[in-house]
Amino acid sequence: MVSGSDLVYVPDADTWKRLAPTAYRDRRDEVLGRLKGVRWNRSLKWEDAAADFTDGRVIPGSLESTKGGAEFEAKNLFAPGCELTFEQARALWILIARCFA
Repeated sequence: MVSGSDLVYVPDADTWKRLAPTAYRDRRDEVLGRLKGVRWNRSLKWEDAAADFTDGRVIPGSLESTKGGAEFEAKNLFAPGCELTFEQARALWILIARCFA
């Protein structure tokens, strides 16, 4: 997250067909279009991936897996409507990541 856009990995078409809830199996483009249409407080690059995203757990050893990282993650610094600008939120997250490292 130091430079460039943040990556958002989404299930590729085959994975989506296999794992999405029945009501959404044929609506991948619609769902992704809505997500991409949100004014997220960050610069995003969307990438397809053939991966199982169903567990939703935090990766052990990551910043988000620490108590402090989880606390800042809960503040939704990059969510739409955050009081911080994208630049402020990014600078804060980078500072936290550096302290973690």
